Amino acid sequence: MLHSLGYLSFNSFKGEIPKELADLPDLRYLYLHENRLTGRLPPELGTLQNLRHLDAGNNHLVGTIRELIRIEGCFPSLRNLYLNNNYFTGGIPAQLANLSNLEILYLSYNKMSGVIPAGVAHIPKLTY
Repeated sequence: MLHSLGYLSFNSFKGEIPKELADLPDLRYLYLHENRLTGRLPPELGTLQNLRHLDAGNNHLVGTIRELIRIEGCFPSLRNLYLNNNYFTGGIPAQLANLSNLEILYLSYNKMSGVIPAGVAHIPKLTY
């Protein structure tokens, strides 16, 4: 498990998150919070079969959650998703309920609008 942990938080990294991170099949934890990252979160990260924790909070990321989870069967092992304190827009897509292992979801302090889909309340392990 050479690449099981990526801890890149609390730096001054700028630019976009490289989609090449999806080429690390054993990646389980990806910490990117508290940087100056811009652009969109690459949906290719959803192909990481073992990714359990994705923290991209406190950056300057844009786009929508729908773009992030557009790949069928994405994020099969994801338990914790932190996207708070960014500039995400749009609403919460109903497809978010397909992330059946999700336990923690932080979307606060973004530019999102719309309704919260009822299916989110039925994510079996969601506690926060």
